[in-house]
Amino acid sequence: MSTRAALRRAIAKRTRQPFFRRLGVTVGTATSGSKTTLVDTVLLKQPNGFWNGSFVYLVDTDEAREISAFTVADWTLAWLEDVAANVTTDKYEIWSTFTPDEIHDAINRGLGDAWPLLFTIDEQYVVLQEDVGVGYALTGLTPAPRRVAQVLIESADVSSVVGQVTDVVAQDRLKDTNFTFAAADVGKEIRIYGGTSAGDRRTISTLIDANTVQVSANFTSILSATSKWRMVDVQDHSRQYAPLLEWGLDKETDPTVLRLGSHPHGWEGFLLRLTCESEYPALAAETAETAAPDEYVELTALARLYLIALGNRPESELRAWASMQSTYAEAAEQYAERHQMRHMPGQITDDSAGHYIPAEYPFAS
Repeated sequence: MSTRAALRRAIAKRTRQPFFRRLGVTVGTATSGSKTTLVDTVLLKQPNGFWNGSFVYLVDTDEAREISAFTVADWTLAWLEDVAANVTTDKYEIWSTFTPDEIHDAINRGLGDAWPLLFTIDEQYVVLQEDVGVGYALTGLTPAPRRVAQVLIESADVSSVVGQVTDVVAQDRLKDTNFTFAAADVGKEIRIYGGTSAGDRRTISTLIDANTVQVSANFTSILSATSKWRMVDVQDHSRQYAPLLEWGLDKETDPTVLRLGSHPHGWEGFLLRLTCESEYPALAAETAETAAPDEYVELTALARLYLIALGNRPESELRAWASMQSTYAEAAEQYAERHQMRHMPGQITDDSAGHYIPAEYPFAS
């Protein structure tokens, strides 16, 4: 697993960016500054104007500015447009060939281009609901499945209770005066299977009082008196999954609807577990990680970056840049073909849960 920051800095080394190559660092730390300046008394000792035209990237705030002046006497980079707050001890990088935005875009486009040769295998969960019928939308799953290979159903033998909201409270709370919660319920999972916020799953974090619990994150909407809930002890050792045989999709690739063989009478609030093939999600933050192979991501990003560069290079350099673009594009394609993953069959019957089959299958009548 590599973060966006690690991938960006690896690309910096491969493209021989002066800040990384000349100074032998991955990131600098400012000693002071303002909204239009950055001072670093440790690293910024190059000749006057050395960094002019390059881009300073403030890592923690994800802001980049084109450097308009550099003066070595006071170790200061300057730019024209204000950043959000005064620079103090901010982490920073300097980019001379490509901008950080271009790097991030190239990384994310490479991640998206990996399918169908390279991908992740994820488990996604869907709450069985009261009023949905047999069709369940998959559009809310993250990451969005490119294929669904298997659907399992949660055992009804797991320790659980059901209830219905009686009072409207905060968006991260559930109140049911007809049920008494206990301290031991903290850590259990609430599934909303009917009414407002149907389909939500949240973990109980706090017992507010005998009839009210607080959950780990806000429900989609404040629960109303229409909201029906099931509380499940997810640590219950009898909690298992069995293959669901009667299911289908609206389309094999990029499905948006899962169709069941019958309505889940009596199983509302239990889960379907989907085994999915998904493309690698885009990285939107410094610490966001991807399971995509580093070499593939770097090669595809470099191919895209050199393609961008072809649009603003002198004619005398075009042949060299085109050659580099072609080389990286071919290397990325060869890497994906050599390491391509085997797609899962359309439905799998073998499961580590132990072939548990519900007493009334697929759903109680």
